[in-house]
Amino acid sequence: MVCGAHTDLFPDSEIMPKSGDHVELLSLVERGLIDAALVTLPAEGMGLNMQPLAQDRLVVCMKSNDPAAKHDEIAPSALGKKLTIFREPRQHPEAHRRLIEMLSEVGVHPEVASTTGSPHDIQWMVKSGYGHALISEGWEVEDGIVTRPVAGVNWMVESVLISKKFPTQRTIPALLRELKKRLRMQAHLPPAKPPLSVRPSAAKRTLPLFG
Repeated sequence: MVCGAHTDLFPDSEIMPKSGDHVELLSLVERGLIDAALVTLPAEGMGLNMQPLAQDRLVVCMKSNDPAAKHDEIAPSALGKKLTIFREPRQHPEAHRRLIEMLSEVGVHPEVASTTGSPHDIQWMVKSGYGHALISEGWEVEDGIVTRPVAGVNWMVESVLISKKFPTQRTIPALLRELKKRLRMQAHLPPAKPPLSVRPSAAKRTLPLFG
């Protein structure tokens, strides 16, 4: 969406997309080697603007034929030893630490048995039977995969656009406005399928994490 919005706004302006982990992208923006980056909180950097763009709920990712998939929500106690797949902690150390803290608060002490670096790889590992994972509800899930919320909590993944406080690239403010407009339009679109659960959470907690 970011690249598409920039091209629509400035069709004659060349962009050079770059991917990388959280730590690398923060460093590149700080040093002025790239103009902006879409990352997830927590994020700390010297001389950076951080503009919130989106929030997605953190949900449990499992195989569609998993017995737990029959339920609308997953109790924290039911995660037990099944929650074993995580994003590589070195990609976003602070987010991983926060996640482990939040899980501990609801009595979940997972064994980080498998780590990987991309949403596709996480879903592949889930489908291969290596365990459950926690993913952003905004991810596009593959065939054979379903997601379920964790009962009693409302953990969120917050995405932000970071750039220098005094950017040399003058397209950034216009890009930010366009992205917010597109996200508002997305939010008003009817859901592709009914929500998995409409029961209110017993506790409201926000967990800024990786995407």
